Amino acid sequence: MKSLGKSTFAWQIPTILGGDVDKIAAILKAANFQSVIIHSETLAAWKLNKRPEFVKALKSVGITPVGGAAVYGVDPASEGRQAAALCKEFGLSAFVFDAESTFDASPNSDSGAVKLIKAFRADAPGVLVGWCWWAMYQSKPDKKTGRIVNWHPKSVLWSAMTPGYGDADFGMMMAYWSWGDSPQAAIAYLKESWRQWREVTDKPLVPAGRAYIGDGGTATPKAITAYEDAARLLGAVGVCWWSLQHALDAVHLPGVWDALAKLTPFEDVIEPAPEPIPQPNPEPDPVGLYMMATRFVNIRAAPTTASKDLGDVKPGEQVGPIIGIAGGRSGAWAHLADGRYVCAADPFGNVYLVETK
Repeated sequence: MKSLGKSTFAWQIPTILGGDVDKIAAILKAANFQSVIIHSETLAAWKLNKRPEFVKALKSVGITPVGGAAVYGVDPASEGRQAAALCKEFGLSAFVFDAESTFDASPNSDSGAVKLIKAFRADAPGVLVGWCWWAMYQSKPDKKTGRIVNWHPKSVLWSAMTPGYGDADFGMMMAYWSWGDSPQAAIAYLKESWRQWREVTDKPLVPAGRAYIGDGGTATPKAITAYEDAARLLGAVGVCWWSLQHALDAVHLPGVWDALAKLTPFEDVIEPAPEPIPQPNPEPDPVGLYMMATRFVNIRAAPTTASKDLGDVKPGEQVGPIIGIAGGRSGAWAHLADGRYVCAADPFGNVYLVETK
């Protein structure tokens, strides 16, 4: 499999160098980045915040744009189709699905991972699939008791990666070290993450490393260099860094961008896909399945509980037609054809809507 190579996540593009996509692309090219995962908090919002313009800017300098978005598992087949449509519209060579707590907590999340990837492949054959998930699904054994704490459902990772099931092309562990900021701590974190993923899959791995402050750690130039060296020795086919907007912040992360720029490119990497042939814009296509409320839930004007309350849905009542799934920190939301939103699942694992024929 061709690799993402030396890569980074780009998320809030308007906050990076004033949103000048050509300038951003030029700086990435000068630093020898080979691909960029253009990330969105939802698939529905992917076309916003200069992402389409950034795709063109990257291609113009020979850097491969890769699609990326958080997925929530409320309607995984629809999420797969939405991602495939983006790849076809913008000529993306790969797509990375970011599945976290809300996806894991969705009903039948194991089969959801399979449905999502299969639906994507059916509509975007030949486009590489990456599964971005937790660094570790369980704790290391306690030194005194040997006790292990299970943090995340290992079965979701297995379902996403295993041939005959999801069969993703590569895995991406969110191995943002948090056991200390020294090079040794960064390496130890990566090795434990790698060990756990290798218990599940022998697919190519592209670890996501830390280039930010938060979640229990801080990126340092020495830790970045050591982490990259360790990843190559373990057999990584690329390394991606979260995230570009943080890495360029020399005030809070001095030396981090210089350290990233000095990292060596990888061999045998994916190349930018050709520009797609423009197609007429079709009418929005509803997901096809209405959803049923499992409890009382408000109808909102926007995908947030802070937006205007437009009414209620009662338990057992059907909701639809649905034209997409939106979401973010407040969970996953069903976007109705009339423009309203209904919460489908919150960040704490509570599910409000389920599929119904």
